[in-house]
Amino acid sequence: MAYGQERKKKKKKGEEDEPEPTKFLRNMVGALADEDEACRLMVSEHMYDDLFTYIKNHELTDLMIEYEPRLKKKYLREIRDYYCAYAEEKMPRFRSEASLKECASCLKRVLYFPKGKVMAMETAKRLRQKYPGKKTMLKALEEE
Repeated sequence: MAYGQERKKKKKKGEEDEPEPTKFLRNMVGALADEDEACRLMVSEHMYDDLFTYIKNHELTDLMIEYEPRLKKKYLREIRDYYCAYAEEKMPRFRSEASLKECASCLKRVLYFPKGKVMAMETAKRLRQKYPGKKTMLKALEEE
């Protein structure tokens, strides 16, 4: 079967081939053990969709903060929702004051997004109501 015919057949099925360089880069990113290196490669190749997915799937909040300015243009709501979900999911598990403060700072970042103030306040309120006995967590929420 000729290449053109094969491509038309895949197109009908909804399976579009991705360009060879993109495939190569995705394989390269997958092979990298260092998350920082993988993210830098994606940024240098302007693979922002892949970057956002990678950071979100690996729960790399520090890298989300670092690359937020580049991702905000396209993923404004998704980043805001990620920070709220991260705080709500992780904060009750953390015990150290430093981890709790870091988590609370994610919630504070939400304030600067559209509709973020309301979301951050609601998330903090839910956490306070759900975990009234976690004094260190409550203290971190109050400080932020």
